[in-house]
Amino acid sequence: MSHPRLLVSHRPFVATATLAMLMTLLALVGPAAFIRAAEAARADGAGGGVGDPHAYVTDIGDSTVKVVDTGDGATVATIPVGFFASDVTLTPDLTKAYVTNQGEDPGTVSVIDTFAHAVTATITVGSSPSAVAFAPNGTRAYVANSGSNTVSVINTATTAVIATVPVGSDPAELAVTTDGAKVIVTNRGSNTVSVINTASNAVTATLAVGAQPQGVAVSPNGAHTYVTNRGANTVSVLSTGRSPGVIATIAVGAGPNGVAFTPDSPAAYVINGDDSTVSVINTATRTVTTTVSTGGGGPTAVTIVGTNAYVSHFSGTLSVIDTVTYIATTIEVVGEIFSGTLTGVAVNPSPGPATTH
Repeated sequence: MSHPRLLVSHRPFVATATLAMLMTLLALVGPAAFIRAAEAARADGAGGGVGDPHAYVTDIGDSTVKVVDTGDGATVATIPVGFFASDVTLTPDLTKAYVTNQGEDPGTVSVIDTFAHAVTATITVGSSPSAVAFAPNGTRAYVANSGSNTVSVINTATTAVIATVPVGSDPAELAVTTDGAKVIVTNRGSNTVSVINTASNAVTATLAVGAQPQGVAVSPNGAHTYVTNRGANTVSVLSTGRSPGVIATIAVGAGPNGVAFTPDSPAAYVINGDDSTVSVINTATRTVTTTVSTGGGGPTAVTIVGTNAYVSHFSGTLSVIDTVTYIATTIEVVGEIFSGTLTGVAVNPSPGPATTH
């Protein structure tokens, strides 16, 4: 089942009558109380666009991260990072965004303050870093280095690399289990998955999966890990217990390269880069129940927040798919040089105030 693309309509930020009401409220309650009320409204998503989720998208075309208001489609900030910025991930507390700069030599990770919309640190890692994942408590960041066949382990408090773990050939993406005990790494060049023990920072298992494994996600209940096999048009389902292993294989669309779960685990969304669709998998039956057209060329990454799936596209658009109705809305993200070339996406559901750049 597919649905037509709908364009995002732009709406005014604050109407004149609303502005007058806000000024009256400010006079009555005082600045401190007004600010507290505004913060609460932002967290609740109130205010006709104020507090709408902000999507952080990496644009390899101009080596920036665009911050996009998903309510009105406006780009509220453009943040310069390293060359060939390929992926972005938010820390669990949403205060930082880590960006892999795949074209830097040596490879680097830019750390962005999500309130200031500015880079606060640059971390040197392995060659061609391609993805970042965080421990659930946020104390460690794990970076897949596709050019050096390693994973860098970063202490997020000090931004220091504290360990380097050899894995398989061409590690593409990685995910941390919900208990924080394991990191699952897809090795695109060796058609395997490496399982890292986070206590010892050592590989404890290597599992054969499909051809060119790329995307990986752990279900919110921690029971299973899904791996997209781009060269086989399948998803491998892994158990994540004491003895990890492949327990099922699911056929999906062409060139699957990313996967994300809905918050309560009943569905997994798999983006298919070669046919611009999303396969929606029922995790109980392990079958594809719906196929949604993303409306953009070459979907590259997916993340799910609440009841919305956010999909970035190489063609420069961001799709927002309602996970209840499967209707896709499209936002055009314009780059500094040309229309954005988007390769990664992360979403902050409760953005704070920041200066527009």
